[in-house]
Amino acid sequence: MKIVQRWNEFRPTKEHAFWFAAGSVVATLVIGFGFAGWVTGGSAQKMADQAAVASHDKLAAAVCAEEFMRAADARARLAKLTALQWWERDDLVAGGGWATMPGEKEASSTVAEMCASRLADQAKI
Repeated sequence: MKIVQRWNEFRPTKEHAFWFAAGSVVATLVIGFGFAGWVTGGSAQKMADQAAVASHDKLAAAVCAEEFMRAADARARLAKLTALQWWERDDLVAGGGWATMPGEKEASSTVAEMCASRLADQAKI
């Protein structure tokens, strides 16, 4: 018997239809959430919150570096910053107050680290 003939003669029962539908739902969910990049509403909100914090920190680091370079003795401070080890640079930036954004009481360690890295990169140019 040929496959086309068998296909034409096939009459699914309610049980076959149920299992076909259930398998289709499972396959759709596995493919969608596994490979197609679907996320739940909670995961999407978490990702959006993380992106907002990251963009805030990048902007704050740019402001920090700009304020650092606006000072009259910026070149001397930049030389001092580059003379320090990489793990000490953020302490210098935070201690100088450049990583403390308006409206905040203390410096952000993430902003200080990003700012120090940005300044060290500027010094290489």
